[in-house]
Amino acid sequence: MLNGSVVGLSAIPDRKLTQEWSRYFYEGTAIYSYVDGIIYPNAHNGEEAVALYERAKNGLSCSTTDVMLLKHRLLRTDLRRIAQKNGLIVADY
Repeated sequence: MLNGSVVGLSAIPDRKLTQEWSRYFYEGTAIYSYVDGIIYPNAHNGEEAVALYERAKNGLSCSTTDVMLLKHRLLRTDLRRIAQKNGLIVADY
């Protein structure tokens, strides 16, 4: 909100408008010059979502042993539970 936006921005179905806001933050025209990303309530269920811009990559570190692809068998149960809770379909491939 300090950047001139409102909480309801993430619920607007007009993706062109929400992408313009993201560009506003990305280009450093916001009060906080050059942010690495944004945390916002997602439009699907209002839970917290994180969008990181590519410039954030130098601030992140994760060993390859801590990374799993979403299709990894150990994630299937949790992903299906989350999908069901949110009315989504998970397709195996």
